[in-house]
Amino acid sequence: DVARMFRVPPHKIGHLEKATNNNIEHQGLEFVVDTMMPWVRRWEQSITRDIIGRDNMRTLFPEFLLDGLLRGDSKARAEFYSKAVGGPWMSANEARTKDNMNPIDGLDDVLKPLNMTPAGKENE
Repeated sequence: DVARMFRVPPHKIGHLEKATNNNIEHQGLEFVVDTMMPWVRRWEQSITRDIIGRDNMRTLFPEFLLDGLLRGDSKARAEFYSKAVGGPWMSANEARTKDNMNPIDGLDDVLKPLNMTPAGKENE
């Protein structure tokens, strides 16, 4: 009941009665979205209101980056990056940056699959 009151998933307080390895990963993602995000939004709004002020709102803004916490589903993330980099709409270095990895020289180009040419222009 206490976990429910604070919107904390049961596995975060050690109540693992209905937990499995498969659903704990998704419960971790739900914790970030359902529990952390409302607080983060409040903190960002408070920082904007109380610290940054109206005069600087157009040039400064607070932002909590929770992408690292949302990386829980490694299989889905790998599939997403595979499709994005081969998509073609993301470079390999952009994908590396999303996972807090340093860029590598030569990986800034967006790749275009060879089978993605307009119809009738295969021989050009």
